[in-house]
Amino acid sequence: MFKERNSRGEITSRSLIMDKAHVIMRGGLVGKRLSKGHLDCKGLLLSPSAIGEAVPVLRSVNELAELTHETGISKISRDELKYLISKVNI
Repeated sequence: MFKERNSRGEITSRSLIMDKAHVIMRGGLVGKRLSKGHLDCKGLLLSPSAIGEAVPVLRSVNELAELTHETGISKISRDELKYLISKVNI
């Protein structure tokens, strides 16, 4: 919640979802004054039985509040995953 004048903030959520997992990414912003906020939720499905949901909530009670969101849930192929893993230096 942005209560003070000129408040800024960003919420970022990332999920890797596999097997029979069911992930619900919930996030919310409330703009009460002159403020800027961004909510970013991204999920990556790693198996056919995985379920991902994104539930962004933006609530503005002041015309000077600027609130935005970006959500995305996608799947990745096994080849793409192998490629990404090959690029990680652990």
